[in-house]
Amino acid sequence: MAFLTKDDLKSELYEEVLEAITRGDDTRIDTAIGLALGEAQNFLGIKYDVDDIYGKVGAERNTTVLRLIKDIAVFRLYGVLESTPEDIQTRYDSARRDLELIAGTAPKGHTIPLVGCKLKDLDVETDETRSISYINRAPSRNNYF
Repeated sequence: MAFLTKDDLKSELYEEVLEAITRGDDTRIDTAIGLALGEAQNFLGIKYDVDDIYGKVGAERNTTVLRLIKDIAVFRLYGVLESTPEDIQTRYDSARRDLELIAGTAPKGHTIPLVGCKLKDLDVETDETRSISYINRAPSRNNYF
């Protein structure tokens, strides 16, 4: 069973509205959920074990993370329409801010796993003020003329 399902979205949108937005095509729902999970993973993957978070089902799920991912998924569903209602946009912006606060930083470009390895497996240097300072990069050059 998945972390987030179509039935979970029914608590955010009336079923008639969900059917109208997707025109009865459940693949649009699956795509929106996949995009929302990926977007949240970019934030959560910096500090947390996303596989463990997403591996939970039912009452075991973290309700805060579930709510944030629902808000992102609903926003992504409205992406096929010409305009997004203001309250949906506000909830999406709030979810992004909350994920940044949970992660302690904005998402890094290297949060997308490389083929064959995970971010946690890489040689990552950290400091006390930021979760990740850099990942396997060459030292900066200081060329002065």
